[in-house]
This record gives sequence, structure tokens and C-alpha cells, in this order.
Amino acid sequence: MVYEFERPDLLALSVQAPLPLGGVLAGGFEWYRMAETGQRQQPTLRASLAALERFLRSLPTRPHDLPDHPSIDRPHLPLVDPARIVLAGFSQGAVTALGMLALRPDLLCGVMALSGHFPFGLPDAEAADLRNCPVFAAHGLHDDVIPIQAARQTRTHLTRRQANLTYHEYPMAHQVHPQEMTDARAWLTDRLLPSALT
Repeated sequence: MVYEFERPDLLALSVQAPLPLGGVLAGGFEWYRMAETGQRQQPTLRASLAALERFLRSLPTRPHDLPDHPSIDRPHLPLVDPARIVLAGFSQGAVTALGMLALRPDLLCGVMALSGHFPFGLPDAEAADLRNCPVFAAHGLHDDVIPIQAARQTRTHLTRRQANLTYHEYPMAHQVHPQEMTDARAWLTDRLLPSALT
């Protein structure tokens, strides 16, 4: 998906979800166990959010944060500007990204949530102050995995919390639509003006 953004200055890090799937889905990973969705506390989602927070806080933002090892070419390792971190996710990744924004908005400059929903059931996330937090949320009208009603509930919640929300619906199922990528690219350009990063 990253190539769709057409940004040579964009450093994209793909974070693997921590929970291994079993059965016919063995080899895959998820951010939380589906049986917990919507319940209070949701321990697997909370654990994943805590792990994601540790990861975000570990990103090298200053030269002395970079690993010191003879095999690592320190001058060519990119630094991360903490004021320019956008968390993007699809489905469970979108839920997790919105949860991270609600719990730690100071670590992000925005969230791109594709075919997901707000993590309802986490009281501290639901009560978070989201004023002016930039969010791009998009969903399929014919999504049979996460119904469009969940996206519309999310839109209502984020609007009430005064998030800086850009919301779109597309004629698709649980997938990505070409127009969605065009709209997401425009939103990202507004969030992240071209930089000197390479």
C-alpha cells in the first residue's frame, strides 16, 4: 500500500501484529482476539497497544538513539521525526491505530484507519480528548466483515470528540478501493508536507 502514496521522502515501517493465528489461518497474526471485541478492558488489545507504544517510543529520533554496532552504517540510518508519525492500519490495524491515537495522541500526528472502527469498550479510549486529532477514516459500503454501521458509529464518536476527521465511504467490500488511495494520498500530503527525509 505504501507505494500508492508516491512519496520518496516517506519512511514506511510495517509493524507485525503480536498474536499468532492458529487453524486454517496459521502463519498469520492479529492485534487482538475477536471474542473480546466491544467488551470492557479487552486484555489482548490493551497488551498490543502497550507493545505498540513501546515500539513508537523506541524509534530513533536523535543521532545518539541509533544502534552502535560495527555492522550498522549509522550515517545512513534514517531518523524519525516524532511530530510526523502517521499510524495507518487496515481492519484490526485500523482499530489499533485509533486506539493508540486515543490513548497516546502525543506520539502521533495522525491516523489513517481503513475498514476498521473505534475500539469501543475501552473506557479510557472512549473518554479521550481527541480535539483536532487528524483522522482519515474510510470504509466499504458492502463490507461483510466490519459492517458500515460500525464505521458510521466511529464517525459519530470522532465528530463528537471534535477530532479533525476526514471520512469517506466507497462502493466496496472489506478491501481497498483506488479512489480511497487517491483520497488517502491527498490527506497524507496535507498532514506531511514534503521534507528533506530520504
